[in-house]
Amino acid sequence: MAITFQNLLDAIEGIAMILDRDLNISRVGGPNWERFFEANRPSDLTDSDFSKASVLDRPVLQFFAGTSVRSTYA
Repeated sequence: MAITFQNLLDAIEGIAMILDRDLNISRVGGPNWERFFEANRPSDLTDSDFSKASVLDRPVLQFFAGTSVRSTYA
């Protein structure tokens, strides 16, 4: 079996993602993502699909609640 970025992300315990230079999510580790997002879903998001695919190419800052964390990266 060939080792891919996705295999590595899926094997990491905890939340793992790869961001591009604009802080958009380009890849997400599978097993823990849905669990994490369901437990921490922002109230201002109205998307009905919170799968890995639904967060790809979206700014990671969109998923941070409050301004203190966002301002660290912006």
